[in-house]
Order: sequence, then C-alpha cells, then structure tokens
Amino acid sequence: MGFFTLLFKGKKADEMSEDPTSTCSAEEYEEFINYLRGKDRAFSKPGRTIKEEFKFWLQDRAKKQAQASRYNASRHFAAATQK
Repeated sequence: MGFFTLLFKGKKADEMSEDPTSTCSAEEYEEFINYLRGKDRAFSKPGRTIKEEFKFWLQDRAKKQAQASRYNASRHFAAATQK
C-alpha cells in the first residue's frame, strides 16, 4: 500500500484538501519517507494516522532546526567576541 493510500484511506474529499504534504518541501517529504522506513518511529502511536504522525514529525523537525540555529548563532557570537 502506498504512502498516499495510507495517508488518505477513508478520508472525505474536504479533509484531503488539508494535506500537510502540500506545504512541505521535497527534502522534508523524502526525510519523512525515510523515517517511515525506520524501526524507531517516535511519533507512531496506536490509532494515530500517518497524516497525524507526519504533523508531529514536522513539528519536531522544526523544533530541532530552531534549536540548532540558536546553538550555531551563540557559537558564532562567542567566537566573534573572543577575537
């Protein structure tokens, strides 16, 4: 069964218009597909749809990227002030 079949199985047409993949980049989509193939799916819970899992995964990814940006900015600032 394909990803989109799993994502939209049993959904109404109006619910399908709220597709989270329509706002993601090709890179994010590819990363999520790799996440789905892995054994450690932290956002997979009984009763949770793939669509919901994707939303949680995107939120976590954005949080981690923001933390990395803050860390890199603080390192850059510390290095600049030491010169």
